[in-house]
Amino acid sequence: MAKFNEERRAAIAAWLESNGINPADVPLHSMIVENRDAGTIRYTAYTRENGRLQAPPASGPRVIALDDLDPAMHEEREVPLIVPAPDHFPA
Repeated sequence: MAKFNEERRAAIAAWLESNGINPADVPLHSMIVENRDAGTIRYTAYTRENGRLQAPPASGPRVIALDDLDPAMHEEREVPLIVPAPDHFPA
């Protein structure tokens, strides 16, 4: 799982927010892809219902992606790129 220092985490969170993405909905281990040519950001987001993270049913098929490290359900999303990411985030 990714490990970020607080300065890096805060910078990425601020950039996500500037693009209308709630940083609390983006798992730390997810890949965020900025496509400046297409003007989009693709990312993994937790799915929520009434503000609460969704968990898979105890039985039944897995409809939304799950992994063993993070049992909350998540999905891929794409949003318009409003503010491009800086060339470098803090290390």
